[in-house]
Amino acid sequence: MSSQAFFWLNVGGGLLLVLIFLIGRKRITAPSRLNLRKGQGPGKGLTKSGGKEVHFRSRTFEDSGDAEMKNLNLMFMYNGHHFDAYEVLGAPAGASLDVVQKYFHQALARGMSDREFLEAAFTAIKMDRKG
Repeated sequence: MSSQAFFWLNVGGGLLLVLIFLIGRKRITAPSRLNLRKGQGPGKGLTKSGGKEVHFRSRTFEDSGDAEMKNLNLMFMYNGHHFDAYEVLGAPAGASLDVVQKYFHQALARGMSDREFLEAAFTAIKMDRKG
C-alpha cells in the first residue's frame, strides 16, 4: 500500500468517526422539575392560606452549656519555626504532665537525633503547666 493511499484511508476513517460522534449524540434535555405530589402539576400543591405559625424556644449561647472552648495544643518556637509541643513528643493534646514525661522518655529511647528539640518541647509543656 502506498503512503498516499494510507493517508486517504486515515482521513476517511477520521471523518467517519467524526460523523458517528456527531450523529450519535443525544440532544440535551431540560432538567426535570421536582414534583412532590404525584399527579399534580407544578404549583398545585401550594395553598394561598399562608403558612402556619411555628412556636419554638430558642436557646441562647449561654444556655447551651460551657460557652468557652479550651485549646489543648501548645505551640513553641524552635529554630525560628512554630511547633506543637504535644505533637513533637507524640502525646495526646492536653495530656497530664506524667503522661507527657512518659512520652518524652520514650522519644529519647527511640534515639531521636535532636535531643535539644525534644527537650524544648517538654520544657514548654512544663512551663505551661506551672504558669
